[in-house]
Amino acid sequence: MRARTFILEMLLLAVFSAFAQAQVVVTDDANTSSFFPTTNFGNSIALIVGSGSNTYIKFSTANLGAGVTASNVSKATLILYTDAVLTSGTMDVYQVSGSWSEGKITYNSAPALGTKLFSAVSVSSTGYLSLDMTSTVQAWLNGTLTNNGIALVPSSGSKISVSFDSKENIFTSHTAQLPLVLVSAGPQGPQGPQGPQGQQGLAGAAGSQGVAGPPGPAGATGSAGPAGQQGPQGLMGLTGMTGATGAAGAAGPAGANGTGFNFRNAFDNSASYAVNDVVTFQGASYVATAANQGPNSPTPDQNSPAWSVMAAQGTAGAAGAPGPSGSAGPVGPPGPAGPAGLAGTAGPAGSIGPAGQQGPQGPAGGVSLIQQKAALLQWYRQDFAVGGNAGNNPVGMAFDGANIWVATSNNSNYGGQGYGNGYVIELRASDGFSLGTFAVGSFPYEIVFDGANLWVTNDGSNNVTKLRASDGSNLGTFAVGTLPNGIAFDGTNIWVANGGDNTVTKLRAIDGSNLGTFAVGGTPFGVAFDGANIWVANEGSNNVTKLRASDGSNLGTFATGTFPTAIAFDGANIWVAIYGSNNVTKLRASDGSNLGTFAAGPFPFGLAFDGANIWVENSGNPSSVTKLRASDGSNLGTFTVGNTPGAIGSGIVYDGANIWVANFSSTTVSKF
Repeated sequence: MRARTFILEMLLLAVFSAFAQAQVVVTDDANTSSFFPTTNFGNSIALIVGSGSNTYIKFSTANLGAGVTASNVSKATLILYTDAVLTSGTMDVYQVSGSWSEGKITYNSAPALGTKLFSAVSVSSTGYLSLDMTSTVQAWLNGTLTNNGIALVPSSGSKISVSFDSKENIFTSHTAQLPLVLVSAGPQGPQGPQGPQGQQGLAGAAGSQGVAGPPGPAGATGSAGPAGQQGPQGLMGLTGMTGATGAAGAAGPAGANGTGFNFRNAFDNSASYAVNDVVTFQGASYVATAANQGPNSPTPDQNSPAWSVMAAQGTAGAAGAPGPSGSAGPVGPPGPAGPAGLAGTAGPAGSIGPAGQQGPQGPAGGVSLIQQKAALLQWYRQDFAVGGNAGNNPVGMAFDGANIWVATSNNSNYGGQGYGNGYVIELRASDGFSLGTFAVGSFPYEIVFDGANLWVTNDGSNNVTKLRASDGSNLGTFAVGTLPNGIAFDGTNIWVANGGDNTVTKLRAIDGSNLGTFAVGGTPFGVAFDGANIWVANEGSNNVTKLRASDGSNLGTFATGTFPTAIAFDGANIWVAIYGSNNVTKLRASDGSNLGTFAAGPFPFGLAFDGANIWVENSGNPSSVTKLRASDGSNLGTFTVGNTPGAIGSGIVYDGANIWVANFSSTTVSKF
């Protein structure tokens, strides 16, 4: 029985000695975001997978040595640590087709995706997630597949919003792993030394005694013989069998507990926070990297020495189906009188009458804006600052017939996905003099004038603010969809594009009542009214949608170039700024027919019509505006402005005599 046990033990030892463990090293990990297409997130502590965000991970097999081939790998397992789940869902895993590095990759520069390795991988809770990567690693080693790493991409239709630990995570340090099980990983080693001599075996049992013979006669006693020589030593006995394995030793003491997170719910500027406290603020999660004390603590997005982004705000989910339209409200009061019409042609001169007596000298008369510019020789660009306590970063603009209104934000961390307080500044159109500053919602985007009031979209607080044009009084704040940006007035109602919901909201101008929400294309941005219909530029689906203004019915969707942003009406046609193609597209308003595409400057983001020409705001480098003749699209000139006009919104407007442009990065507005 003991010999049989010994043989089994030797067989098990032979089997397990054929396997070895190894692990390849993660060298690069980063995520990209379509909302920040030129931003690199290689130093982030989290790898985000969600709407518009993909994660890239690359491993090096160099530490395995040249002798390890695909035939040596019997198992390869990808292990990820999910540190946050904002919205559960599924993701796909792809092989990456081109080279990249974590310090340079952005949404715009990311290589193409290759073969799909896994489909609809479910992520619903925090903790470890493992995937079998054996065939992929074997392909890397035998050279049939180039090792450019893998990409984690939201599955089609999934609302997933999760994050994984990156190798830069200093809190939990659960970096991505790819352990391997190797078989016959190297040549057979030299024979080990001979073991020590075993103990002498036990003596055999004595045999039974034979039958005694008959006694012989007694012989004479002989003399004693000499002593014989000592006989040779007997043979060594067989080695005894190995004894049974001893009992297991007592368990060692438990290791020290790791540092965990302490979730403190929404941020409170009057509270005190310790290191590793986690809070939420404006849709994002932050972890404290240093203790900070209330009251009046800076918000996490403005206090980077004490807070680090754990998970950025996720994109809003798809909008629900629009509800039925409400019954028509009562007819509103008549609108303000329109501007006076053009003067008629002069009649024939009458005969000269007798000269009258000279009257008293009257007061000095005024001059028109155009006459004043001619007298002062001001045929050049003028810039007016809009910084100060109202913040920097001018975005949207509107003209009320006498003054220019500029939406600004004191946000200094927009690239870090934070939001700042919002203001609107009123400038006198004749000389750019500041007439007042008025608070609105968080991160104001666009402005429209309804004949008596200004309406401002607040992208950071998901609402619009109504200001009285005569004195800037706040007449109300009205909820709309997620991430409102573009806005238009149809003569009776206000239309707002909700970039996060793929919808537009219709508000009654006299009281802000919500008259309906209507589905359009992906990530709607610019909005324009053609006298009967509303046109919406859908940045995320590369098209424009035409809605009937009376009831919101969808009258058609028309293809444009890549990333359409701003939209304008010239009295007969619709013009669309194509951010991704550096041009503008002209559509016939009656049927949406494409009448031509015309080159503009880099990254066009805003449009304005002066009665004869289309002005295009170019946010790229060099910063400029382009003037196109509306009748045929001919380029009539390009003019320099301040830094990054229209960086995130359409900041260009015509006041009847001049073009005004908002310069986002240089905190000024330019007047031509």
